[in-house]
Amino acid sequence: SMGLVTAVFGGVVRDVLAHRPTMFNNTEMYATPVILGCSLYVLFLKIGVNSLVSSILCMAFIVFLRIYTLIKKINFPSWLVMK
Repeated sequence: SMGLVTAVFGGVVRDVLAHRPTMFNNTEMYATPVILGCSLYVLFLKIGVNSLVSSILCMAFIVFLRIYTLIKKINFPSWLVMK
């Protein structure tokens, strides 16, 4: 869970300091891959998968999903974005 907090809110702090719109103000899927990857990690641990294997698989999943959403330009619908 600490990885989730630092991954998501580290980006928010970066955006605030750089005077850029934060992830809460745009439709980019920024935190969703991290949330899904962390949830997958917990699931793997619950079913008994080795923690090292779980970590590697989940990190690869997060990187792949993040790159995939960037390449395919997959965004949240505008009605889900905070205004």
